[in-house]
Amino acid sequence: MTLTFCKARLADALDLAPRLREMDLRELRAVTDDAPAEVLSRDIAGSDFAWAAVIGGRCHALFGVTSFPATPGVGIPWFLSSDIAVKFRREWLEVAPRYLDAMHAKYRTLTNAVHQENAVSIRWLRRMGFQLTEPLQIRGEPFIVFTRTLHV
Repeated sequence: MTLTFCKARLADALDLAPRLREMDLRELRAVTDDAPAEVLSRDIAGSDFAWAAVIGGRCHALFGVTSFPATPGVGIPWFLSSDIAVKFRREWLEVAPRYLDAMHAKYRTLTNAVHQENAVSIRWLRRMGFQLTEPLQIRGEPFIVFTRTLHV
């Protein structure tokens, strides 16, 4: 099976939602009571860029970036996936810089928060050059802020 990418669609949100990784579901539950399909649909609609990762004809990851309204030049990247998507480590490492470059073309700084127990995402964020900064609590769950700034 191969990993391919396309512009994210509502159908992708509906396809992926019931197969999200447990850690991604835990993060979602910490920030909203909305159903995963609703959150994914809203993320796609509200993003400047949103992509789907397709494996075997099914959506296995959705990711993108949205603006941080209070601070021009700051984007909020997001990424949610199935357990199958994380098995394609080499492919993600190969393509991720291209998508991060696309995000940085619009936003000098990318920042968001990740659950402190989300070891898979934390490893990937560090590998991609994100700095993990201050911890914070979201509805009683421990998160940590991550940031990546393009230096020109």
